[in-house]
Amino acid sequence: GLSLNIASKELNGSLLEHFLKLPTSGQIEIGTKIAGPYDKLVVSGEVKSPNLNITGFDVKNLRTNFVLPIAKNELEIKGLTAQIGPSGSLLIDDFTLGLAADLPFSLMMTAKQIPSEFLGEGLFKTTGKPSLSLAIENFTGHLEGRLLRPLQYQGQAQFVLHNVAFEDQILLSDLKASFTGTKAGQTIK
Repeated sequence: GLSLNIASKELNGSLLEHFLKLPTSGQIEIGTKIAGPYDKLVVSGEVKSPNLNITGFDVKNLRTNFVLPIAKNELEIKGLTAQIGPSGSLLIDDFTLGLAADLPFSLMMTAKQIPSEFLGEGLFKTTGKPSLSLAIENFTGHLEGRLLRPLQYQGQAQFVLHNVAFEDQILLSDLKASFTGTKAGQTIK
């Protein structure tokens, strides 16, 4: 087996860019452990960052724990907290993403006061063109399914959104709704 600990108090975000293949900046403190039998290695650790920008998605005061069980081919994130914009907050209690082609996921999340610029600027820098933007006043919920198949998501969520736009065209000025998704279908009320 293997037991290896790696720690860095000031990892430069541009080094992370090498692994993510996405423009990244900021300072990161990371503690990582690689352990287990060779056929069941698990990479786990804690990440902290006072400021991190990945492809235009700018977060402050990021903290999270992660687990990457190599044999299970998935990433688990537990207890992620971050400040988004001047007063927004993001709390991801639990996020699991399968690294298979269909990207199965499960997400339990709360977001408050997320400005429209966060999503709009992040997606613009990722895709190179204006796309979706929206402000999140409040979002609380649990969703699961295949990441790239949102019309098949299961779970429940309550949300209040503002200034929902696509390619600079306002689609909705305000939306307050509840989402319920089951194998039988989805409803938004």
